[in-house]
Amino acid sequence: MSGPTPQPDRRYGLTAALLIAVLCTVLYIALLVAVWGFISLLTERDVVGEAGVAPLAGPAMAVAASAVVLFSVLFALRRFTGAPPVGRALIAAAVVYLAAPLAGALVVAIDRADVASALLFAAVRATGPFVPAAAVVAALLLLAVPPVLALGDHPAR
Repeated sequence: MSGPTPQPDRRYGLTAALLIAVLCTVLYIALLVAVWGFISLLTERDVVGEAGVAPLAGPAMAVAASAVVLFSVLFALRRFTGAPPVGRALIAAAVVYLAAPLAGALVVAIDRADVASALLFAAVRATGPFVPAAAVVAALLLLAVPPVLALGDHPAR
């Protein structure tokens, strides 16, 4: 007897899935702060480097990206097969790439009451190093979830 074999189609209960998703989101926020800090240190640029921009634009971008990760992990756990969700990770990365600058642009639009400056803010953020890094971190985290969860299927040695 080698122990229980991994199930080909495993469903997590709502409590377990929510706990896993929240922990993944907390890990994502920590990684995002670290990556953005290193990028800022190496490039000598701020995440929101424009003068006169509302101070909540950067946190709004991080919250939007984190919400995408939270819901992506929840949806991935609905029908967990143990295989890396490459397509889901790429879709989540694309949504993070779109949602983060748009969330910051929304804060800028509310602060300045100018749609043109908000769209310019979103375009500058999308072409800078910070938003693509957030998308890459989201994709890597979503690719790492199934192997980490599969570790729990093996008996203790």
